[in-house]
Amino acid sequence: MLKAVASLGATVIAFAITRCGGFLPHLVIRLNGWMLSRLGWWQWSGSSRELMSCLLAPDIVAKDLDMEVSVRRLFAACAVIAALALLAGCGRNSDSQELPEVKADYEATVRSLSWPDGFTWRSADERYKYEDEPADYEAGYGKTDAGMEWSCAWKLELLDAVEKESASRRDAAIEELAKLPTLHAWQSFDDGLKEFETEQLAKARMGDFSEIAADVDANCLSIPRR
Repeated sequence: MLKAVASLGATVIAFAITRCGGFLPHLVIRLNGWMLSRLGWWQWSGSSRELMSCLLAPDIVAKDLDMEVSVRRLFAACAVIAALALLAGCGRNSDSQELPEVKADYEATVRSLSWPDGFTWRSADERYKYEDEPADYEAGYGKTDAGMEWSCAWKLELLDAVEKESASRRDAAIEELAKLPTLHAWQSFDDGLKEFETEQLAKARMGDFSEIAADVDANCLSIPRR
């Protein structure tokens, strides 16, 4: 029954995105990503495909959260997300971009950033290989994705340096992560997510890397490792 209700919600979202030719704004996805990273059970990258995958597996979600999900509560959640999809999708924003523009922004941004030694970022074709449906994207979407890729890369570098007891690499990674507010991605963060990122860095400076490790586990699973 749970899967049936979730499937209905996913179908409504798919219809909204297809019918209106729109997109789920990156801010909404990042807000959800922040909340869910607090719970530590799902990776969000701004893709409606991942959103629907989540809805199609409510039993897994319920198990990971160690809580009972009622049909009524799940149906309400699907209705809210579907409404967001409709509101976001209907009506083309004059500042929206198509996928080629998003890819170009992504490539230009990753090439302008500094990266950990030995790290190879994903190409635009690899990063957006599942984005095969015609859609409009929020202006700056590719720049934000590049920033999030960069953030994950340096968090992985930091954790690797801590594990290998390399103080120089650890300190260098912390200083790089301190530059996050200068990136375009920061503009898409709500106040809660900004606070969350700032808190992670402050704790890392004091030698507590637990929040960064949890964030990496929740949001950086698709980032290439060394």
